[in-house]
Amino acid sequence: MCGIAGIASTKDNIDQAVLMNMIDTIAHRGPNHTATRVEHHSGLSVGLGYRRLSIIDLSSAGNQPMINETGDVWIIYNGELYNHAELRQELEAKGHSYCSQSDTETVLHAYEEWGTKAFSRFNGMFAFALYDKKSNSLILARDRRGIKPLYYYWNGHTLAFASELKALLKAEIVQPNIDPTSLWLFLCLGYVPSPHSIVAGVNKLEPGSFLELCAEKINIVPFAEENKPSDIRMDGHEAAIQIRESIEQAVQRQLMSDVPVGVFLSGGLDSTIIATLASRYHPKPLHTFSVGYAQGMDTAKTDSRFNDDFFFARPVAKSLGTIHHEVMIENGPALIDLFIQLSYQLDEPMVEPVFLSTHFLSQLARQHDVPVVLTGDGADELFGGYDRYFAAQRLTLYQQIPGLGWLLPIVEGMGSSWELGRSARELRYLLDHRGSVESYIRFSTIFRPNQALQLLTPAVRSCVDTEALWRSVDISLEHNRSFADQMGYRDLILWVGEHFNPRLDRISMFHSVEARVPFQDNQVVDVALSIPMSLKSKRHSRKALLKKAFADIVPLEARTRPKRSFQAPSTAWLQGGLNGSYQQLISEETYLPEIFDPVQVRHYADVWGQDTPGQAFAVSALLFMDLWMRKHSDNSRQHEHV
Repeated sequence: MCGIAGIASTKDNIDQAVLMNMIDTIAHRGPNHTATRVEHHSGLSVGLGYRRLSIIDLSSAGNQPMINETGDVWIIYNGELYNHAELRQELEAKGHSYCSQSDTETVLHAYEEWGTKAFSRFNGMFAFALYDKKSNSLILARDRRGIKPLYYYWNGHTLAFASELKALLKAEIVQPNIDPTSLWLFLCLGYVPSPHSIVAGVNKLEPGSFLELCAEKINIVPFAEENKPSDIRMDGHEAAIQIRESIEQAVQRQLMSDVPVGVFLSGGLDSTIIATLASRYHPKPLHTFSVGYAQGMDTAKTDSRFNDDFFFARPVAKSLGTIHHEVMIENGPALIDLFIQLSYQLDEPMVEPVFLSTHFLSQLARQHDVPVVLTGDGADELFGGYDRYFAAQRLTLYQQIPGLGWLLPIVEGMGSSWELGRSARELRYLLDHRGSVESYIRFSTIFRPNQALQLLTPAVRSCVDTEALWRSVDISLEHNRSFADQMGYRDLILWVGEHFNPRLDRISMFHSVEARVPFQDNQVVDVALSIPMSLKSKRHSRKALLKKAFADIVPLEARTRPKRSFQAPSTAWLQGGLNGSYQQLISEETYLPEIFDPVQVRHYADVWGQDTPGQAFAVSALLFMDLWMRKHSDNSRQHEHV
């Protein structure tokens, strides 16, 4: 695990000082070793740099850039290849000799043997760069779930790339101007989806694809067909067995490490499954980590449910015999400074302040010398953990009610101010657009697309590509799948892949901690997507099949505990200690005036506190956009952003 950065140019020689500056910017990703390599060959100059966090093969044999036996292929690699033992056995049988125990070397030999076709055989989280002197090409690749990040910039003759945006900006060829379309996407979704990035001209390599620079051109190619919900039919018992086997094997694979391993434990179903299996298969005592929130911030009262993790995790940790650690987040004036600092670490603005929880958990893990942790991210989307999936299933049932199609317009016509009339209008819209891009956007956006546009100044608004949101959400699915299946799949690709995973990576790696996500293992995803949502999750039992699969080893309390997402008390914070900061920046007429319409922004300051549904997310979006701008611009009030 590490941070990588590089530059390749058909025009200019690589400045090693610039390359060093890039990788030093992400020193937190790899405190154990650093190195660069620069070479010019056949009209292509290539510079590769990396920072190493030693996890597998702690010796110098695992250092990078790593070079093959003949010296004509180099690699810098960030990630873990969980099936590298099987691949290594196959490669050694084909005559490849190893100099280390590192999975990096397996990626290198696999490319030698199978070329880019090797990438589809990898089960893991990764982003890497391969320089092939024989073909005089540079290849970048990213794992299929988007767990590991990779940004790049191409201007027609120079390609620069890095694990984090902040490092790429040190390449001295990228201007830190905001991309209007990406800003609009952030306001709509709460994150910026691939291939977009918040900085104009910079892209994120899309998950499950590779980029090849050859003959002064770049070409981006998907290397694995994304697994979609299939039509495999099975009963609940058979499905539960397959779920159990796939998750057990994933946890066993992801325990591979030459350093201590831990689990972020909330005491809920997902993390309890991971902790229970990890305790069974890990040869040494397992560390577990939980987070809670101090009560009261100014006049706000933090909902006690945000401290449930303490009370639910403790008995789980005790029953498993783990080495358990807890941290309480103290509310206070310093919180806003920490938000500003972490906004910079995130690279791009994100709407949910739960990254603060990840910060304290990762910090706690590093303090106890545990540089690898397992988390439960992805289980809700794969196995039906949210109310929205039940709502989608209800729409399917409503569709079958005789006469509903002509009754709803009548009820709607009784008056838009009447609650029943508004509900009828909303239901008719969703039924008419069931399973469509429009319906997903209706369920999933913070600001509706037109609302987000109105927040922007006319000049910025005119530069927005309004088709970008539809392109991001328009993920092709089989037409015979239910709305709930389609919604879960889109959530997996977008909400998990483009929001959860980047957040977890940036904050955990800020503390030099590698976070792994067993529920996003290739095998687990394949099995989960082969089972319809109607079987995985029932009306009165979210994640019914997941609970059934582990009923014999997961305590009843974890299986029956009311669902609570991993989240922070953002409403209490915004109404309490953060409220002054929010009101101050929003009340200023100079709030990012080159970008936002002050009248529209002021509206959200005026209505805040009226308990309007969704207001906390809307306010968070505006607040964290401002905090991000403060940290990413020397003078955000005067800088020409777009």
